[in-house]
Formats: sequence, C-alpha cells, structure tokens
Amino acid sequence: MDWTISELKAKTKDQLIGLLITCTQEANELRVRITTLEKELAAHKIPTTSRNSSMPPSTDLFSHRNQSLREKSTLKTGGQPGHKGHTLAKNPHPDFRVKHLPAEQCPFCKKSFQASDFSLLEERQVVDIPKIKASVTNHQVYGTRCDCGHCHTGAFHGYVLPASKYVPFSANKDDPKSANKDA
Repeated sequence: MDWTISELKAKTKDQLIGLLITCTQEANELRVRITTLEKELAAHKIPTTSRNSSMPPSTDLFSHRNQSLREKSTLKTGGQPGHKGHTLAKNPHPDFRVKHLPAEQCPFCKKSFQASDFSLLEERQVVDIPKIKASVTNHQVYGTRCDCGHCHTGAFHGYVLPASKYVPFSANKDDPKSANKDA
C-alpha cells in the first residue's frame, strides 16, 4: 500500500482510521512471521567453534572429542611395573661401521690426540631398508629339426606370457634361474 500525501489528505477521518487499523494488523502479522523465521534459522544454525571460524580453541564451549571404546582403568598409561620392554635387537655383524671420532686436538689446551687415545663410549645402529629392484629374466625357447623332418621345440612355463608382464615373485618359484641363464 503505497499512498502519496495528496491521496491521504483526500481521505476522510474514518477512511484514515480504517487504513491505520489495516496497517497495524499487517505490522503485527509481519512481526509474528519474523519471530517464526528467526526461530527456524536458529534451529538450523551451526554453532560457531574454532573449527568453523577464526575463534581460538580456548573459546569452544563444548569439545566433542572421539570417545575411546576402552573401559576405564585404574592403571596409569604407559608401561606397567614388571613389564619387560622390547626393542629391536642389535645386529652382531653389521654390514658397515662408521667411527665418529672427536677432533684430533683439544680446542682448549691444544693437546694432540692419537687414534689409540680414543675409546668406544656408545654404539647405535641404523637399519636401512634397500630399495626394491625388479629382477628381469629373459626366457628363450630353442628348437631343432630332426633328420626325419619332425620339429622339436622347448616350451615356456605357464607363467611366461606372450608379452612382457609383471608377475609376483611367488609365480617364479619353479624357475630354474641357475641353469642355462645365458646359454
């Protein structure tokens, strides 16, 4: 209802009162609708936390952490008294030895040292796992023709396919690698 000032001045007192009552009713209906929509919006709004805003974690009211499926225990966490620890055993025959010797001269008094002056204080081992390298075997079938005209040929094993293929190591277990490798 858009009314200009001249249109409102042309109305009678009773018409203006009716118009005022209608506008008041519409305003009340709109207030009720706004309140309803605000409640619906609040029901669908995700609470603001440090995960979905720039708020610091200390302002989080409810922290929903994953619940452990283990039952509560009276024991402290970690190794328990009397439990024998386990660690990777040292290899008594390492492939390499690296000696980490100190400087051959004292930085304070400038005394010189010989290699025989040093004694072993501590030893640690590092186990390097080598990269896997593919092993390629070239399978060759030989043949010959007999005097009678018959052809005699060797045969590939079942896992040797017509084209080059990757096969698991266990598929090659019946492969005679040592025999006739380069023959």
